Amino acid sequence: MIRTTKRKVQRGEDNKRKIAREEGISERTVRRIVKEDMKSKSYKKQEAHFLDEDMMKVRKQRCQTLLRRFQNDSHRSIVFSDEKMFTIEEKFNKQNNRIIARNIEEANQRGRIVKRRAFSKSVMVWAAITSDGKSPLVFVEPGVKVKSQYYREQILDRVLLPWARRHFGRRHWCF
Repeated sequence: MIRTTKRKVQRGEDNKRKIAREEGISERTVRRIVKEDMKSKSYKKQEAHFLDEDMMKVRKQRCQTLLRRFQNDSHRSIVFSDEKMFTIEEKFNKQNNRIIARNIEEANQRGRIVKRRAFSKSVMVWAAITSDGKSPLVFVEPGVKVKSQYYREQILDRVLLPWARRHFGRRHWCF
């Protein structure tokens, strides 16, 4: 039984339920054989971007170019920025956030129903970082649409540029 289970796993049969059913043993036994006897672990399949040979060559060349470009530690003077919208509503994952109850009424009383608003309260926050510092946070006023003019005038000119001049001094920097 253990030998045939091991053989099936080594051949690439990954469905532990199917192996347990075929061998007439419990799934727990199959899991124990895989973990303890075979010193192995079960991994989920993961999707990844398909790369053909040409794409891999291009990526390798670009990586080598970046390594050459940043040999003198110039990458330490790059400023990265991002913005994030924070909402006050609870985020939940239907699959993982569960309510344990005896019946549906009890589950409803314990918070099974999560109510959503069409336009919940939120705040947008912008920040920038470099290898040795961080900019002040920018809280965008509610209802403001961040378009190019607003971004340039209110964030880059009023916050990033003065901070970068103070932070870097006479050093060269890149945004």
